[in-house]
Amino acid sequence: MLLAINTLLHANGCLTLKDLYEEYSLPLVYIQKMIEDDNGANVECILDITHGWSFMHTAQYTEQIAYRIKDALKDLTKPTQLKLVFKQVDTIPAIFQSTLRQLVTSAAVEGSVKGPYDSSGMYIPTAFRDYQRSWTSEFFGQNGYLDFREMKAMLMDDPATHTAALPGHVLGHVFVGLGILAKVDCACDEALSTQGFYDLMVRYG
Repeated sequence: MLLAINTLLHANGCLTLKDLYEEYSLPLVYIQKMIEDDNGANVECILDITHGWSFMHTAQYTEQIAYRIKDALKDLTKPTQLKLVFKQVDTIPAIFQSTLRQLVTSAAVEGSVKGPYDSSGMYIPTAFRDYQRSWTSEFFGQNGYLDFREMKAMLMDDPATHTAALPGHVLGHVFVGLGILAKVDCACDEALSTQGFYDLMVRYG
């Protein structure tokens, strides 16, 4: 039976306990223990028995999944939901998540994951990170300030990290450049000296 399971595994690349139950109509616990006790002697497979397991696969299968994931990600230029990537890969969720995590942490793909590695996560390509940096630099150069609300809308979760090297100060939800601050100081000084007023809300509200 173990040799038959090995043949079936290598024909498919991946098998779940449910697959084996449907094939042999034996209790899942029995099948699970039998494969664990075999310890790779007859069934050449990869198991994660540390936290329990519900599937097994071959090394070649994970290599194929890694290739499919990289192929699905290579042309992305904007944030993409992982559930859309998962649909293109055609494997079980656990293998998709573990393989993608390994690809990201080893920098085998040009991007990162925002949130969990399941269907609710988001893949952020490096090209989009480059666009964020370019947008931040250009907008600040043209306007002299950055609105954290706009930055968060562009998936910059921590706007302060994008403004750390810029000259200016944080005022509420806005990073204000030294240029604007200098103009406001001068205008306020002039208003005080002439006993006039300077409406900040009209200019910057």
